[in-house]
Amino acid sequence: MVSDINIRAAFQHMAYDALISLGVVVAGTAIFLTGWERIDPLSSLAIAGVILVGTWELLKDSIALAMDRVPEGIDTKALCNFVLEWPDVSAVHDVHVWPTSTTENAMTLHVVMPGGHPGDDFTARLTGAIQKKFGIHHVTMQIETDAAACATDCSKYHLPEHS
Repeated sequence: MVSDINIRAAFQHMAYDALISLGVVVAGTAIFLTGWERIDPLSSLAIAGVILVGTWELLKDSIALAMDRVPEGIDTKALCNFVLEWPDVSAVHDVHVWPTSTTENAMTLHVVMPGGHPGDDFTARLTGAIQKKFGIHHVTMQIETDAAACATDCSKYHLPEHS
């Protein structure tokens, strides 16, 4: 299945245009042969029903994209556990992942490192690892040195749930 909503929508649009044309030909032929004109609105309703059922997933995905829901396939708990495995990281919080387009995702997170900020090399390596492992293209990371500065309990990560 194609993951880009725009490509899926364009394909479905073309497929349903063909279905409508076929429906018009079949309904017109049936009306011509039988004289029963109610075939026209019945075929229209049948085609509309097929289109509605066929585009339901596309509609749900479009709404999820518009509402900045955590993209399917990204496990935020696994992502936080991955960050917690890095040296000197004691906590992760305020993790937010959302789609920036139909093919790219963004993320912000706070990483608590009581020993101090380890430098740009660390953040570049961690960002690259997150990009590679989780497919998140834009990572913004805030390094905090004091867990007490958190407004929440930093010993646990706080994550948005999939809806």
